[in-house]
Amino acid sequence: MSVKSNFLDEVKIGKNVELMIGAKEITGVVVSVDMESVQIKRENSKTATIAIDMISYYEFGEAEETAEMEREKSLEEAGKLPGEAETGNDHAEGTAETGEESTVLFVPQNDSLLKKLEARGVTYFSEMSVPSVRSYREFAMEREGHVGASELLSITVSLDNAILELHETSPEDCKIRGNIIKLERLMKVPAQKNMKGGANALSPVPMFGLLYTERNENAKAAANMLAALYGQCKCEKLALDIYRKEGGDNVSAFAVAESIRQEEGMLLFACRHFMKDSVLQPYIVYYLLRSMIAKMDYSLLTRLDTRKTTKDNLPGRLALLKGVLLFCDIEYPKELDEAASSEALQQLLRFFYEQDIKTDEGMLAYLPVTHVPVADKQDKQEKQEKLAAECPTLMKARRAREEKRFQAAEKLFIEAIRRKERPRGAAADLVSLMMQRHLWSRAAEYLEQYGSLYMRKVAYENLKKQILSKAPQSLKVVSRYEKNDDATDYFLLAQKIDIEDKDPQKAITFYKEAIKKRQRMASSVANLASVYARLQMYPEALALLQDYGKKVMERKAYLNLRIAILSKAKDAIYKQDVLETYGALLRMVAAGEKQAELYFSEAYLFSQMGEYKETIRFFQQSLRRMEQGFYLDEERKQRQTVNALMGICSAYFKLDDIEKAKEFARKILRLQPQNELAQSIIAGEFKGNAELSNVDLEEDAIGMAKISGYISQKIEGLSLENELKKQQVIKEGIFIGNAYAGYKIIDGIIHGQVRVSVNDEIQSNNYFVVAKLMRQILDSGKEIKDVTFFNEERYQAYVAKGTYFYGNYRLHRNDFADNFDTARYCFFEAYSMAQDIKNAYRCWGVSTICYIQTYFYPKAEIREKSGRLFYTLKNPEEVDKAFQANINEAFQNDIRTSIEQFTAGMLELTSYNARAKEFVLEKIQNHAQFGRVLDVVSGIVAETIPDTIDAEAFTKVWNKAANVYAEMRRTFLHMLGNMMDDVFSIGQLQEGYEKFNENKFLPYLNNTDSAYMEDLRKIFIALLRYNEISDFDYKAEMLGTADDARRHLEEKIHEYPTALAYEKLLPKLAQLQGKIIKESAQLYGNAEPDISVGLSGDCSVDEENLLVSVPIAFTNKNNVQTADNVSVRILSDNADVLQDEQLSKGLLPGSGKAEEKIFEFRVTPEVIQNKTFSIQIAIQYQYKKNMTEFQEGAMETVLSIPLYSETAFQPIENKFEPYRNGSEVRESSMFYGREKDLDDIVRQISNESGKILQGRCLALYGQTRTGKSSLLHHLGRRLREINPEGNIIVNIGSIGEQDLHGNDITGFLYTLLEGLKCEIDSNHPRLKERMRKAGLEIDLARFWAAPDYAQLYFNSTFKEVKRFLESVEEKYNIVVMIDEFTYIYDWIRRGVMTDRIMKFWKAFIQNNGIFAIIIGQDHMMKFINEKQFTNDFGSTDLWKVTYLAEEHAKRLMDEPIRLLDENGESISRYKPEALDRLYELTAGSAFLIMNLCAGLVDYLNQTHTIFVTRAHIEDYLKKNLTTFEEARFFEPQYDDKSSADSDESNQENKRILHRIAQLSGKKEWTPLNSVIEREGDFELLEALEQRDVVIIQGRERCKIKVALYKEWIIEKYGLEVAHG
Repeated sequence: MSVKSNFLDEVKIGKNVELMIGAKEITGVVVSVDMESVQIKRENSKTATIAIDMISYYEFGEAEETAEMEREKSLEEAGKLPGEAETGNDHAEGTAETGEESTVLFVPQNDSLLKKLEARGVTYFSEMSVPSVRSYREFAMEREGHVGASELLSITVSLDNAILELHETSPEDCKIRGNIIKLERLMKVPAQKNMKGGANALSPVPMFGLLYTERNENAKAAANMLAALYGQCKCEKLALDIYRKEGGDNVSAFAVAESIRQEEGMLLFACRHFMKDSVLQPYIVYYLLRSMIAKMDYSLLTRLDTRKTTKDNLPGRLALLKGVLLFCDIEYPKELDEAASSEALQQLLRFFYEQDIKTDEGMLAYLPVTHVPVADKQDKQEKQEKLAAECPTLMKARRAREEKRFQAAEKLFIEAIRRKERPRGAAADLVSLMMQRHLWSRAAEYLEQYGSLYMRKVAYENLKKQILSKAPQSLKVVSRYEKNDDATDYFLLAQKIDIEDKDPQKAITFYKEAIKKRQRMASSVANLASVYARLQMYPEALALLQDYGKKVMERKAYLNLRIAILSKAKDAIYKQDVLETYGALLRMVAAGEKQAELYFSEAYLFSQMGEYKETIRFFQQSLRRMEQGFYLDEERKQRQTVNALMGICSAYFKLDDIEKAKEFARKILRLQPQNELAQSIIAGEFKGNAELSNVDLEEDAIGMAKISGYISQKIEGLSLENELKKQQVIKEGIFIGNAYAGYKIIDGIIHGQVRVSVNDEIQSNNYFVVAKLMRQILDSGKEIKDVTFFNEERYQAYVAKGTYFYGNYRLHRNDFADNFDTARYCFFEAYSMAQDIKNAYRCWGVSTICYIQTYFYPKAEIREKSGRLFYTLKNPEEVDKAFQANINEAFQNDIRTSIEQFTAGMLELTSYNARAKEFVLEKIQNHAQFGRVLDVVSGIVAETIPDTIDAEAFTKVWNKAANVYAEMRRTFLHMLGNMMDDVFSIGQLQEGYEKFNENKFLPYLNNTDSAYMEDLRKIFIALLRYNEISDFDYKAEMLGTADDARRHLEEKIHEYPTALAYEKLLPKLAQLQGKIIKESAQLYGNAEPDISVGLSGDCSVDEENLLVSVPIAFTNKNNVQTADNVSVRILSDNADVLQDEQLSKGLLPGSGKAEEKIFEFRVTPEVIQNKTFSIQIAIQYQYKKNMTEFQEGAMETVLSIPLYSETAFQPIENKFEPYRNGSEVRESSMFYGREKDLDDIVRQISNESGKILQGRCLALYGQTRTGKSSLLHHLGRRLREINPEGNIIVNIGSIGEQDLHGNDITGFLYTLLEGLKCEIDSNHPRLKERMRKAGLEIDLARFWAAPDYAQLYFNSTFKEVKRFLESVEEKYNIVVMIDEFTYIYDWIRRGVMTDRIMKFWKAFIQNNGIFAIIIGQDHMMKFINEKQFTNDFGSTDLWKVTYLAEEHAKRLMDEPIRLLDENGESISRYKPEALDRLYELTAGSAFLIMNLCAGLVDYLNQTHTIFVTRAHIEDYLKKNLTTFEEARFFEPQYDDKSSADSDESNQENKRILHRIAQLSGKKEWTPLNSVIEREGDFELLEALEQRDVVIIQGRERCKIKVALYKEWIIEKYGLEVAHG
């Protein structure tokens, strides 16, 4: 986490803080904070506003004891809750009718202040409803019909689709992110100007077709939409930041702040709501009234402007003011009780002012700040000037950082520390700079080197914590602080990494460190054991518990955790562990019912382990306890008995004792005649599938109803320390008090917080806290006297109620419009638990109602019908009445889901909710869509069911369908489990995947589970690909893809759980993670780097200066993993290495391709004389042990270096030099790779007899400098060779040289005519003579004699020439060639000329039988396709000219500089890797090949190098790349001439190309989604792809085609990715 994130997590209003902004220290008390800034009240009473981004480090002290805290303290001493000073007697225990705790809305009924107000006739607060967060759709709909609102509505539709498609709401998702960018753009409103240019004019002025006022309203709506979206994404802090800065929806903002218990935010928006909004909410006004009283702060009333009071906000303002006066015992005239006017408000305010009531002024800080005092600005400027004078080096460092000159900044910060220029701040800045650049190791080094010397402890620890969270390997950092006191909480770090970052391997590292430092031992050991178990590291988990768990954990908790791990392992090798652990637990339990459950659980575990004799033994032990009468509920006892008998029956069958199995089957049938297991065993049809029978036992086992894993996790995740902050009986999350102390806490929550809260999430939290506390007391092993209060049934009742409220919260929070699946899951769990508990009857009723309503109503209607139902029901009779009425009403509506999903939901309801079954079945049978439900049931049971069926028959077929459905579900889960167990077995995974896709249970899944199955498919597909191929890099990529998809799916399930996904799929995904990690260890272990070192070519020797350049190749074996952080050290006894930066911190891919580098040595004269020397090379590197862990590697070798005399070198003729500037290549010997193009073009422009077509045009187009002009030249030469006399080639060169403007095309016509005359005169003497004899002359002087008639003369001359050519026996063809034809398009768009020339052009070609060949740049396509010119290009064909193919590009590089060997044979100077590298750099661009090779030949001549290796190319680039001018070398890459505003377009292209280069770094590709950062980026990439600038592969990744440009960008700008 960043400093900013940590600061925001820890900051609290009222805390003392000492912080550093650069070199400036600021101390004071926090008075206000938002997402971007914090306000500090200093000792001089001035308030400083500080940008949080600028904080280098901080240290919090104890909070000042404010008036509010004093008041809370006094109330505490009086035994009252804060804000309840006026409350009378304690609340009643509950209602006798239900035995449940009664919960009312928001305020206790005996609130004395409310009673006083009601006595005075103020009823404003009598009906308070909880404010809710408005959705982004509501804001968009409000603007419907207004100018510009269509974009808001479009964004709404896009968001709805994205959320439904992705099934998650993350602002980082590219589809959601795109809409966020749009909203941010719409939020920006330019300053309004009047017609004279002044700002803030009163009259609206049109602006881009939109009135300013409308634009402003749309901006507000966009801000509120963005805030609502962030709220929906659970990014509440971001939402509040938008509400605080941009939005006007104070009600939603208050609701968001309340949902995360951010008191500061609640108070801020309550103040704004009261002061600014025209309509007031009683709930918020009452909260503000209570806050004013608690804080003794009535300062807002001094700013209340009665002139801005409206009829809608007047009642709220009057009520609050009267409440303040009554609380302060200020009497006001009775006649004002009934008055409701602004005048009455003014009179009340006068009464308030006259009393001179003492008030704090803190709430005024929540009103907008309008100006910054000039004095403060001057003070700030003076301090900046002083700092610059005292610390010049530090200021230079900070400027370098701001200018993104990071290397310079690093050196300057070190120098500033050395000069003692504010070393504390400089050290913090230096470490932060390294962290900003993700250079974690260097950040750790600097922290150790400088931080330990200069920084304060809290700042040091803060930075250290951030570094460790990103780079655990930096744990070795040691400082003076750690020697005395290790303040890092490794337990919290581990917990965060495990829960939030979902990185169990890193979490293991930190949990181990926490245990080593004995931090929160019980929790650290338990959590680490659980992580081990998730990863299927069962031996490690059990060993950890054996070594530590016994000593540090509560005995019962220790044993329960062992059982949980053993139950996951299900391995017979742990048989003795199971016996010992259950035995120890049984000795701790006195209650017979609990013993029966433990024996049942032990028997079930043994059945899963395949230990069937033990299974029988312990099921029989469980039966004996049941028979001894320990179960008071007879129905519950019978169901448990049947389950135990089924377990015994199945175990005997597994032991092949069929007679015994039948004996127990008969016992089952006496209790449950329809039991399918027993019937199938009696009939001899039982298949003996142990797994299926085990699932039967697990899902049907009762005792106390099983609490779901999701709810258990929510309860377990609560911190009692945080929830019960002032309780001294909580230590490290464990209750250490006695039962009476626990009772007092529970009673206080139930009769305090539960009664006054109406927020469903908070209410749920209250019940879960109580449940967790009671669970700890029940499991503590301590004597409990009051078993009527502390018992399993009450515990389960609290859990059920908490689950109901959490379901309500999930139902009504702003998630997907019609996704109810998580809420249904919670309601299902709530009614399953509550149905057998007497004092949870109300919870059963409302949970069942809400569950059913989700199939018939949208969310808003459910909220309206059932939102307050829980609070209104007082006794069982009222519950029954409401139950029947609400379900009756629901079934009057159409079913809103698919019929399959509805039927599945009702089958599950009636299977686990016996109380509701009969009534619900009756409603289903009477529903209008009963026929469709019956069709689904018929499909499930595979029977034809008559349309008319009585209730009894329907119940019978429904029960059968329920059994078949349960079997289908079990089979599906069994199949999934097998697939995930066999993911690395090719045949079994493929077979399982096919079964998965065809499984008949899929149509019955709810929407959420269906989406999860699609995600699961992605995992399976990646693993199938992994199994199929052998290439290491691809295997590693697929394994990573599978693990990413697994982690992504886990995150979704945690955020949107369902019963199937959380209880069944999630554990399998955790096991899959362990399998993937184990597989990765094998994959990476079998592919460790295998590095070899050798010479890649001959040395270059400078005898005069005793210098030797040695090309050395470092090769990592093919199909092994990349060696990372490679560093090379070279030593020699008789030579010194001149370079310091060698292969330091580089990568060496496992491709079998050498990384080559030139090393320069200064040698001794003896080496020159002996012509040889040797060097020792030591290489250190890192590689992966598995997907997450790195390991160090090293190798050493000795190379013998032979020297060759420089006399063997002969200077190389630089044949590339003439073409450095992009000149047309006319020499055939330098014209490569276009022979096929020439042949194909000639074929295309000729008919079958070889005659060139007439009246047609061919457009050659492509990037600038791809060789189009050279191709045109050689095409003209080819046409002359084919028919020297007959082909008249009129090449007028570039049209850019013509003076064209307006309508005037005279110069262009003259050039055509002149070109024709010159061609005939120069190359066709026979034709010239014939024309002379026929009296036909092209008179250029006559053309200019009458310019106004020039086109007439031009047309008539060309027609005469055409007629003459047609009249002679020999066939002539006129071919007109024009270069840079797209200039015409550019001039027309810029208004330099009209489109007259295009009308002429079409007529000229068709009327004169001309064949034209034109050249255009890469926007020729846009020119031709533009509607204005489509007809003009009707006879034009296109021919795209691209880069040279690899073969031809390499010939161009190689052949012009080939070497003659001693036999006179031509040999290549290039090693194969060198040619590969040149082609990679240029991608076949002839222009770049000419430039690069010209420079390379100069380099070879300078260094006397005969043969070229890859190392020579790298050395040349290192020395010359920065001298390449972007405009000269790379303009074709970024210059898109199709855009009218080419400057803006070019800047955008550069931005996106720089991102690709910097994000990919040394890798070839970069993920596409990381490149896209704003709206329109993908379209930019597509345009670049169309122009051959980038390559996009499968919409997943991309790269710059010309690698030379990519490397130039990195060399010029570094790897720091700029954000536009």
